[in-house]
Amino acid sequence: MMANAPASEAGRILATFRGMIGSFELDASFTIPAAGVTAIFGPSGCGKTTVARCLAGLQNLPGSYCSVDGEIWQ
Repeated sequence: MMANAPASEAGRILATFRGMIGSFELDASFTIPAAGVTAIFGPSGCGKTTVARCLAGLQNLPGSYCSVDGEIWQ
Protein backbone atom coordinates (compact mmCIF):
# COMPACT_ATOMS: atom_id res chain seq x y z
CA MET A 1 0.00 0.00 0.00
CA MET A 2 1.50 3.34 -1.03
CA ALA A 3 0.41 6.52 0.71
CA ASN A 4 1.77 9.99 1.24
CA ALA A 5 2.78 11.50 4.57
CA PRO A 6 2.39 15.22 5.31
CA ALA A 7 4.46 17.59 3.15
CA SER A 8 6.40 18.63 6.27
CA GLU A 9 8.13 15.24 6.11
CA ALA A 10 9.85 15.98 2.78
CA GLY A 11 13.57 15.27 3.00
CA ARG A 12 13.10 13.22 6.18
CA ILE A 13 12.74 9.58 7.19
CA LEU A 14 9.83 8.95 9.56
CA ALA A 15 9.69 5.54 11.22
CA THR A 16 7.28 3.97 13.69
CA PHE A 17 7.75 0.40 14.87
CA ARG A 18 5.45 -1.22 17.41
CA GLY A 19 5.08 -4.92 18.02
CA MET A 20 6.59 -8.11 19.36
CA ILE A 21 9.55 -9.98 17.92
CA GLY A 22 9.64 -13.21 19.87
CA SER A 23 9.60 -12.10 23.51
CA PHE A 24 11.07 -8.68 22.65
CA GLU A 25 8.71 -5.69 22.51
CA LEU A 26 9.71 -2.88 20.15
CA ASP A 27 8.09 0.54 20.55
CA ALA A 28 10.05 3.20 18.66
CA SER A 29 9.04 6.30 16.73
CA PHE A 30 11.47 8.84 15.31
CA THR A 31 12.20 11.24 12.46
CA ILE A 32 15.68 11.71 10.99
CA PRO A 33 17.10 13.67 8.02
CA ALA A 34 17.07 11.65 4.78
CA ALA A 35 20.59 12.90 3.97
CA GLY A 36 23.77 12.67 6.00
CA VAL A 37 24.80 10.21 8.68
CA THR A 38 22.70 9.20 11.67
CA ALA A 39 23.82 6.87 14.46
CA ILE A 40 21.78 4.54 16.64
CA PHE A 41 23.52 3.81 19.91
CA GLY A 42 22.70 2.33 23.29
CA PRO A 43 23.56 -0.51 25.64
CA SER A 44 23.76 -4.13 24.56
CA GLY A 45 20.36 -5.70 24.00
CA CYS A 46 18.36 -2.45 23.75
CA GLY A 47 17.16 -3.08 20.15
CA LYS A 48 19.64 -1.22 17.93
CA THR A 49 19.97 -4.10 15.46
CA THR A 50 16.21 -4.72 15.49
CA VAL A 51 15.51 -1.09 14.60
CA ALA A 52 18.15 -1.24 11.83
CA ARG A 53 16.57 -4.46 10.47
CA CYS A 54 13.13 -2.81 10.45
CA LEU A 55 14.51 0.25 8.64
CA ALA A 56 16.17 -2.00 6.05
CA GLY A 57 12.91 -3.93 5.54
CA LEU A 58 14.43 -7.19 6.78
CA GLN A 59 12.05 -7.35 9.75
CA ASN A 60 8.36 -6.56 9.30
CA LEU A 61 6.08 -5.69 12.19
CA PRO A 62 2.30 -5.42 11.65
CA GLY A 63 1.14 -1.85 12.25
CA SER A 64 4.61 -0.42 11.63
CA TYR A 65 5.84 1.76 8.79
CA CYS A 66 8.75 3.74 7.47
CA SER A 67 8.35 6.64 5.07
CA VAL A 68 11.03 8.40 3.03
CA ASP A 69 10.26 11.89 1.69
CA GLY A 70 6.61 11.33 2.61
CA GLU A 71 6.21 8.05 0.68
CA ILE A 72 5.39 5.07 2.89
CA TRP A 73 7.42 2.05 1.73
CA GLN A 74 7.00 -0.44 4.55
